[in-house]
Amino acid sequence: MTQKLVSLNISADDVAAIAAAINTRQGKLAGLLELLADQRRRLTRMDDKSEAFRGKTLMVLAQNKPIIPPELDLAEAARDLHKLGLLRR
Repeated sequence: MTQKLVSLNISADDVAAIAAAINTRQGKLAGLLELLADQRRRLTRMDDKSEAFRGKTLMVLAQNKPIIPPELDLAEAARDLHKLGLLRR
């Protein structure tokens, strides 16, 4: 008994549109860093709970600016967390 699970017809226009979309995505994400496999393995993954914790931490730090070390750019950290949220949508 044969099963036909997928039936896909892609036109040349579709292929061109997909290629253009991929090129656009690569262009928009050009600022991202490429990490080697061992570098990725050493990183701590940020799940929903840790992302929420980081957001609350940034909020508390913003309310207590005198305790922030000068080398910590709070505005940049907040922007990075916001951008991560946008990418995860």
